[in-house]
Amino acid sequence: MSIEDILQALDDQCREECQEIFQKAQSEVEEILAKARLEAEEIRQSKMDKVKMEVENERASLFYSARLKGKNIIIAAKEEILTETLRRAQEEIERRRSHEDYPEIFSALLKEALDKIGGEGLVHVDPRDEQLARNTLEGMGLSLTVVSDIECSGGVVVSDKENKVHIINTFEERLKRARERLKLTLSDILFKEAEKNSIFTAKN
Repeated sequence: MSIEDILQALDDQCREECQEIFQKAQSEVEEILAKARLEAEEIRQSKMDKVKMEVENERASLFYSARLKGKNIIIAAKEEILTETLRRAQEEIERRRSHEDYPEIFSALLKEALDKIGGEGLVHVDPRDEQLARNTLEGMGLSLTVVSDIECSGGVVVSDKENKVHIINTFEERLKRARERLKLTLSDILFKEAEKNSIFTAKN
């Protein structure tokens, strides 16, 4: 074999080996790129999931914060209405003694208290109602001791003979009892109305 043939054979072998090396390198590069793309997608998806979770958490936080604020506004409105209603009621009962129907109201309050105490005892009234109390008792055919030792807008307090048990039936006491009932009524009205119109009501 001539020198030229030997050189040509070596050249061909070198070309084949170089081609194999190139192809192998190309394959490895494609594999590395594919792996890099997969890792990049996983990282991107992980970032997206994290962002979505943060957005969802923030949305939930804003939702509940707004809902709480709404409830606080309703509570404040309820208290304001309650306060104003009671203020007007207080003003009304303070004027009630001068109304022509006051003796009838006083008589009903006195009878109710006497029924609870057993029909006997002491009748405690505001000095302004002392004569009215005596007249009312006389009209009932009762002879009880009237003591003008309390101050109130109207009504009566009846105690037993020993002055230990007291049935308070004054305007102030009746208003106090009505307060809790009124609070419940207002709560029911306001919260039902709020739920009906609320933009925060969860929807399926």
